[in-house]
Amino acid sequence: MADITVAGFRLEQAEERKKLMTQEELLATLSEAVTLGETILIVRSEGAIAEVVGVHRYSLSDSWITIGQEKGSHIHVKSADVAAIRFVNTYNGKPANGGLEVLGHDDRVLLKIAFRSTNPNGKKYDAEYAQRVNDRLARFALPVTA
Repeated sequence: MADITVAGFRLEQAEERKKLMTQEELLATLSEAVTLGETILIVRSEGAIAEVVGVHRYSLSDSWITIGQEKGSHIHVKSADVAAIRFVNTYNGKPANGGLEVLGHDDRVLLKIAFRSTNPNGKKYDAEYAQRVNDRLARFALPVTA
């Protein structure tokens, strides 16, 4: 396979990650992630960014994941479109709040769950919370290649 970089990592690494987790494991990890504390749900398109801040709930129907507040702001993600997840804690090579990127089958980020107060250089850094997030989710970090 050619050395193709997609979304910050080599395509073969993404394919290996997809083989390591079942759909049920992916969905269980998402459910766990949103219960870790206050998060920011981030959805980007070419012309817009939506951010939903708060302590979120997670529910799963036959074909949709709903993350957010039941009677408030929330995001729906088609569960069949979730192919992999990736833990990140840097942005442009610098420390940033930890986040769990939900990847589609084309390796594009469908949704990012960012964990507030986990950036060691941030004003509101919470070392205990950052460690809890890291302990639970760092196993999903994928090597980023240049």
